[in-house]
Amino acid sequence: MGGNSSASNVFIKAFASLGEFILPLLIATLEARALWYGWSFMLAVLLLIVNLFLLQGIKFPAKNQDLTSSADDRGQATRGKRLLATISLAVYGYTTMALMILFTQWITLFAKQELGYSSLMAHALLSLYSIGSISGVLVIFVLLKVRIAETRILVIMNVLSLIAVLTISNSSVLWVSSIAAFVFGFSAAGGVLQVALNLLLKMFPRHKGVITGTYFTFGSIATFTVPIVTGWLSKIDLHAVMNFDVLIGLAGTGLVIITAAALGSGKVMNAITSALHIGISTTDGK
Repeated sequence: MGGNSSASNVFIKAFASLGEFILPLLIATLEARALWYGWSFMLAVLLLIVNLFLLQGIKFPAKNQDLTSSADDRGQATRGKRLLATISLAVYGYTTMALMILFTQWITLFAKQELGYSSLMAHALLSLYSIGSISGVLVIFVLLKVRIAETRILVIMNVLSLIAVLTISNSSVLWVSSIAAFVFGFSAAGGVLQVALNLLLKMFPRHKGVITGTYFTFGSIATFTVPIVTGWLSKIDLHAVMNFDVLIGLAGTGLVIITAAALGSGKVMNAITSALHIGISTTDGK
């Protein structure tokens, strides 16, 4: 509906992140005051009713409108390279969702049992993740507004998230873990899922419904499979669970690098180098 749909998609993520930040506080308040947990579900019902009225007057643009802006000169890519980029981005829909789901479900328990942090500090890591997520959304929104290439953003953010989750799984220093949790939320949950989707939509502007459905189908598969796999791994060791998150991050980084290379981005290595420099400097506390 807007002129820059990439930025608009990420802006939606900003409100999703705000909800992710508020909901745990609401649940904690209900628990602290010994109130009925069902009030949280009543709030969800109220929000759905509000949405029903908000959407009544929405007028959608004409379907199958092509986008005027190009994504990394996608028209110059051969059919084979476009197919490779499409497959990579579709599978990335799985890895990016799996990366976030695994972290949010296990970081608190991992921090308490494996890193030896107090319950308060373990929950603080999840709060820092949420704050990082909101911050990342704002930064990516601005970057897209000034027309920074989606592939460059994806490569940098995924390299940063890989460094961050690797740091979290191997460091027992609280301040290092805290910075890494913030960086992970900033890079992994700051809107890269929406950026990748928008890149797919730009490649296939006349099949937006099919592309969106396919992309989020892979995300739904992650929602189903990650708890099963991590539940099995947790019986072995919680470190195995976090190492699995590192493996997922590595796969996701590889997929976006393949995508950037396939779409003819000549700045892939520059993006990787920049992300490595930022990530190492951040985890070193510089």
